[in-house]
Amino acid sequence: MLLSEFFPMDVRYAGVSLEYQGGQMEFAPVIAASLLALVGGGTNIVLVAGFVVVAALGSVVAIWRAPETRGHR
Repeated sequence: MLLSEFFPMDVRYAGVSLEYQGGQMEFAPVIAASLLALVGGGTNIVLVAGFVVVAALGSVVAIWRAPETRGHR
């Protein structure tokens, strides 16, 4: 419901679709594999865990900074 509130009615479907498709973490597996290879592979997942934490914090900040849309047209 959050994404649909950011777009006017006439472009809502296209706006939500673009936002959803563009916001997917398409490159997350590539980044995680690169970080794992950087530290030599195996079970040393410290950099991968750090990447996941940074991505999660970025999501929290984005949600926190999103404007309130209740009552706005």
